[in-house]
Amino acid sequence: GMAGRKLLVGSLPNGIADVTLRATFQHYGRVERVFVQPNCQPGEQSAFITFATPEQAMFARDSTDRVLMFPGALRECEVAVVANHGFGGQPRDATAPTTARPSRTAPPTAGTVGHAAPSRKLHISSLPDDITEEMLLDEFARFGTVAEVHIKHDCEPGHKWAFLSFESPDDAALAKECTDKELMFPGSIKPCEVVMARSQGTLGQRGGEQGGV
Repeated sequence: GMAGRKLLVGSLPNGIADVTLRATFQHYGRVERVFVQPNCQPGEQSAFITFATPEQAMFARDSTDRVLMFPGALRECEVAVVANHGFGGQPRDATAPTTARPSRTAPPTAGTVGHAAPSRKLHISSLPDDITEEMLLDEFARFGTVAEVHIKHDCEPGHKWAFLSFESPDDAALAKECTDKELMFPGSIKPCEVVMARSQGTLGQRGGEQGGV
C-alpha cells in the first residue's frame, strides 16, 4: 500500500521542476513519483513525493523538514508524511488523523445526480498515431495506480484515442485536471484532450465503443 510513503512538501519556489525535487530527495531513498501541484498561489507551491518504503519517506522528512531551502524559496520547506489519499490539505496538518474519508465511499451527492459512481476512466484523444501503452503509463502513472489502458488501433490517421482507467476516481479526476489540453506527446501537433468517461465506458459520440471492459 501507499500508507506512509508519500510526503507533502510545502513552501517551495513557484514552478519548481519535478526533476529538481527528484534529484534532491533521491538522496534519502528511492523516489517513485513526484507530483508538483499546478496553479499554486505565489509562495504556496507544494508537491507530493512518493518513496519506495515508509522508512525512506520518514528519513527524508526528518532530514529536510524546515531545514532544506530551495533556490528562489522564501523559507525552508515544510515536509510531512501524508495518508494514502492526501491530495490537498496543508503541510501543517497533514499528519493529523484523516477522519474525513474520501468521497469514493460516500453516497452520491446532489452534484452527481443522474450519474453512476464517480468515473475512474479517462477518454484521451488527439494522441500521436504511434502512441504506446508505455507512453501513456509513463505520463499518467504519476497521478495514481493505473488499472487498465486500451488504445483504439483502427483509427483514422490523426484521430488516435485511448481509454485509461485508474484504481481510484480521485486519481482519475486529478489526472484529467492536470493533463487536459496541457499534456503533449512527442509527434503530436497539439496537446491531448482528456475527459472523464462514463464508468461503463460508452461515449455517445464514439458510437458506443465499449473500451474493452
